[in-house]
Amino acid sequence: MTPNLNICPASRDDGICTRCPIELNLLQSRERWQCQIKLRRNDELDDFGPVIYVEEHAADAVWRAQKALLNPSKDMTIYVQESFDKDERDELNCSAPGDAIVIYITGPKPQDVHGSRSCVRESLSIIDLPGLIANREASTRALSESIERMIRRYVSDPDAVIIPVLTAFENWEQYGIWQIVEQADPNGTRTLPVFTKPGLLLAQNFQISKIALNMT
Repeated sequence: MTPNLNICPASRDDGICTRCPIELNLLQSRERWQCQIKLRRNDELDDFGPVIYVEEHAADAVWRAQKALLNPSKDMTIYVQESFDKDERDELNCSAPGDAIVIYITGPKPQDVHGSRSCVRESLSIIDLPGLIANREASTRALSESIERMIRRYVSDPDAVIIPVLTAFENWEQYGIWQIVEQADPNGTRTLPVFTKPGLLLAQNFQISKIALNMT
């Protein structure tokens, strides 16, 4: 979902989605639009490159920041520069627990810039997390368990609104992410599921309708 928000920079790679938490903080300001990317590693928060003033440059910077988190043995300043090998194999498939890309975007309300109405008020934080690995083979078990612990930690925050993205198959309730969400928010008071590929649904599937209408 995150790459589809016009106020949220995110990058896409072939076969790669989110591989580390991305914490996006939107702050209203009278100043010009600007973006500061930071890396949280080992409980320390450091600037990743200079402040960005051109929106089109943000996505590439986020991709570079992800490369830095996935290669912790290297100096992160390497990935701020243009000279690093973009085809290098990453040391990690997912960032270490607690590590994250933290983005601060400040500027006027989006409707002031794009001419359209926005729900963003004085501040808003959005956290994009890696998806669960469905096939838990021996080679991916450790990575899968690490991602699951990461997700459980974030969704356990009682102030967080949880937006799980589910493919609209008939057995969507069996998805691991939905089971985690139900455990964290059994009453569904802070859960807003998003269903993709609705064409896969049978017209008479009432369970999806109940969720959409917030019925129990």
